[in-house]
Amino acid sequence: MGNRQEDLIRGESIISGPVVLRDRAAVVGMRDGKIRFYKLNSLSVQDESPVFGSNEKVQTLAAFKDMIAASNHKGKVKLLKIIN
Repeated sequence: MGNRQEDLIRGESIISGPVVLRDRAAVVGMRDGKIRFYKLNSLSVQDESPVFGSNEKVQTLAAFKDMIAASNHKGKVKLLKIIN
């Protein structure tokens, strides 16, 4: 079994991020158009949410107070309000 921190940094489908959200989670963009949330205290996956289609990889991320901005390689931008 691999080192969780190493898997987070080196994950083959992770292509953007990480950005820190509310000092509790790291958010990364995925090659398949999803964003993944990791709990900072354990580096375990907390949630994974589709943002773009599976052929539209997440290029960049930015975190705000209670929002995530994600853009893809085609120039689309989506804002997501974080609940919880």
